[in-house]
Amino acid sequence: VTSRSAGRSQKSLPVVPPPAGRAGAMIDPGSYDGQTNLKGLRHGQGRYVYPNAFFTYDGDWVNGKKHGRGKLLFGDGSYYEGDFDDGEINGEGTRTWPSGARYTGEFLLGERHGSGTLSTEGGVTYEGQWNGNRRHGRGKLTSADGSVFEGDFVLHRQTGQGRLTRPDGETYVGQWRDGVRHGVGRMTWPDGAAYDGDWEAGVIHGQGAFDSGDASGQPRRAYTGGWTQGKPDLQAASVVWQGLIAEETAPAEQGETPPQPPAEDGPLPLV
Repeated sequence: VTSRSAGRSQKSLPVVPPPAGRAGAMIDPGSYDGQTNLKGLRHGQGRYVYPNAFFTYDGDWVNGKKHGRGKLLFGDGSYYEGDFDDGEINGEGTRTWPSGARYTGEFLLGERHGSGTLSTEGGVTYEGQWNGNRRHGRGKLTSADGSVFEGDFVLHRQTGQGRLTRPDGETYVGQWRDGVRHGVGRMTWPDGAAYDGDWEAGVIHGQGAFDSGDASGQPRRAYTGGWTQGKPDLQAASVVWQGLIAEETAPAEQGETPPQPPAEDGPLPLV
């Protein structure tokens, strides 16, 4: 007899059926109810309750190891159902928790690894690539408030290129590091304001251009130049006040206040 699962094959001995009347019966911790081979190893279909009673496995066996399709139940009420390979959770399957959280996708040695989707009880969903239970690679993260991030993840955090869209229409497209805006990017707000330029640790910082636009009904104001921790420097390459352009080579005249972009908020929550 040859068994094939998760890309591997194993030669095995003939299957011996379970004793009459035992199939489906309740069994004690450390006990097995199912098929065996001529060596007495669990082989074929069977249910095994581990000695500590926290784990129960019901599914395919090959030569004493979980191999094929099966369901592993945990004492806390969670369970995994899917592929097993040579005794390990490897391949495709679903892990479900009592809280309502659920992951469906690829596993490696019991961890989320490859492509998959995790939905939490709090309404957060991540669909994309995983490495060692962490978001890693390309993915889409939707938070409970409806905000959506699509882009790169490194070790569970937004790092690289990405696009964040808020429910009110606020959008950022650009670079990220450790879950916050960092590098070069463009931010647009629902009232028509926009900023193009440098960011550091989630704050406008460096060189950039801000334009309030005219959708708010207020006089248009724009600023191009340096920024420090979210505030424009007093010296700018150009400033636009109510449609008039003034070239600046020195600090702005006293009493002139450069425009302030709308307030920033923090990064998306972790799953």
